[in-house]
Amino acid sequence: MHIPFGGDNHNDTDLQAEADQTVSGVAGIKAVLDALSSMGLSDSVTFATLNVFGRNLNGIAKVTARTGRDHYGNHSVCVMIGKNIAPSVIGGILPVSGQGSSGALGASDIDSATGAGVSGGDIPRTETHVAMARTLGVGLGISSAALSNDFVASAGGKVVNAALSGVTG
Repeated sequence: MHIPFGGDNHNDTDLQAEADQTVSGVAGIKAVLDALSSMGLSDSVTFATLNVFGRNLNGIAKVTARTGRDHYGNHSVCVMIGKNIAPSVIGGILPVSGQGSSGALGASDIDSATGAGVSGGDIPRTETHVAMARTLGVGLGISSAALSNDFVASAGGKVVNAALSGVTG
């Protein structure tokens, strides 16, 4: 299933295509969830989507001029919805130094106990994709011990228990 969320917005004047696709994308997720609910399957399905790179938010001329955004590996977004997933926002963004652009923002580190985006959290921003995968796995009912076999020892990341409801990693 493809639910667009901004697509190729390198030349998206005033980010209009991105805004339109975000609205239609959220409507698409709602349609999926409504269909699952009508079939009595809401507690049997977990919905997850992740973009593996973000888009620059500010600090570059293209964004300031509102003529689009480019790939930006310093943050990304994941949405998870399901029986064992707690309603929450995990992580956040903070100013990133040394990116060649004043005011550039990137993913924050995460406090695994609270899910808060903080500087110096126990999940470094470079390990947030792995943390998301571990958290999703536990949300799907896979034990942390079993998941550990799926990652190289140096992968890092931790389960973010604040993102879970009824299960812990």
